[in-house]
Amino acid sequence: MLLITWSSAFNRLIRRFESFFWVGFLQTGLGVFVGTPGPLNIAVLNKHYDNNHVVVTTGALMMTVVHSAKLLVYLSLGFAFTEYWQLLVMMVIMATVGSWLGTRLRQRISMPWLKKVLPWLLTVLALRLIGGIVYQQFLAH
Repeated sequence: MLLITWSSAFNRLIRRFESFFWVGFLQTGLGVFVGTPGPLNIAVLNKHYDNNHVVVTTGALMMTVVHSAKLLVYLSLGFAFTEYWQLLVMMVIMATVGSWLGTRLRQRISMPWLKKVLPWLLTVLALRLIGGIVYQQFLAH
């Protein structure tokens, strides 16, 4: 995510492999096996589209597909979702509230300002995810 957002050399290198199919495949794989795919799709969408409404709504649709695929994988592996029903309900409620609030805020925030801020927000999210993984893998034991 950091390389896609900030490195023009990396972007030139991966340009021929860059497709939304591969982003979805990678994001689903990372989500299933690592647990933190992060907003990788937003970084790629932000490069392809100038309109942030398109970036956000397409990113949300992509995450719906990714999470649906993960759900199918977990169900096929026999994961017991009923033990976590309260957490799942809360996650659905918070995702709905976040989408509603994000839609309202996106209509009030100027697009040029949001286009400038979005790479920095992605950077903060990426660093937070990296920090969480490092902590979980090396420091929590």
